[in-house]
Amino acid sequence: MTPTNSQINIIEVIFWCLALGYVAMGLVISVLEKFMPPTIRRILFYGKVAGGDFRSLMFVPKSWFRHFYIFATIWGSLVVILTIGGLSMGTIPSCFIDFLNFICGTQRTVQCTFEETLLALILLFIHILVRCYETNFTQVFSKTATMNLIQYLISFVYYFGVIVLLVCKGDGFVTGYIVTSSRDFSWRLGICCATFAFASYHQFNSHRILANLRRDRRGKVTTEGHFVPTGGYFEVVSSPHMLFECLIYFSIFGVVHWNSSWLAVMALVLANQVTMARETHLWYKKNFPNYPINRKALIPYIF
Repeated sequence: MTPTNSQINIIEVIFWCLALGYVAMGLVISVLEKFMPPTIRRILFYGKVAGGDFRSLMFVPKSWFRHFYIFATIWGSLVVILTIGGLSMGTIPSCFIDFLNFICGTQRTVQCTFEETLLALILLFIHILVRCYETNFTQVFSKTATMNLIQYLISFVYYFGVIVLLVCKGDGFVTGYIVTSSRDFSWRLGICCATFAFASYHQFNSHRILANLRRDRRGKVTTEGHFVPTGGYFEVVSSPHMLFECLIYFSIFGVVHWNSSWLAVMALVLANQVTMARETHLWYKKNFPNYPINRKALIPYIF
């Protein structure tokens, strides 16, 4: 693979386009939702928010969520191994840097220390591992819940790209720079790690609460129906798991806050989670007349 002298970060451009697409979709839906055909809703969303059972070659089971977390685990493992190897060898393999040059451009500059990049990568990888575990062993997917094939494929692009954008401007990952170690662990990094741990715990607990709605006390799945979740942060928002997803990414952003490419990741995560949280909140209010009026969609007491 021979890198070209390009200033274009292809992955970053894709992420910004997807983020703008979600924002546009959210605005259109908020204005034209009453006139939107059910088929369009099924294309844009997944699971209960998408509507009724819809079987087509363009739709796949929602349980296939686990596929792109398995992919992300494999891809993330490879990058983590290369990065830790770079710490011990003093350099990242040139073939990986050439790969980054090919998809992220050769005009990249170092914006984060190697320690910041490695720490952020480890946090992201932990998040991926937890989500992989949840989708395989905790969550209970309805057999009738689907997602659009395009959404399914985009998710693979996302988990490939989010790891690439995290490391592409780190010290040691840019041509002409070697791995240097400052051994500096600031209070900022400590706060980010604590925030990540807090958000990860409560997201896991939120997913457990949702899964238990379909299980009996012995853990056996007894239903695939939908119910109003209670307990934890469900008392104040309809989608605390989405709230903590945003907080997890904010904590990683705090580690690599000089990495301008991570802004594209944050934009896409926020656009996606805000749109989905709003639609989930409206779905609960529509389908459960006695739904608690004090609950907000995503941000406690605000939105």
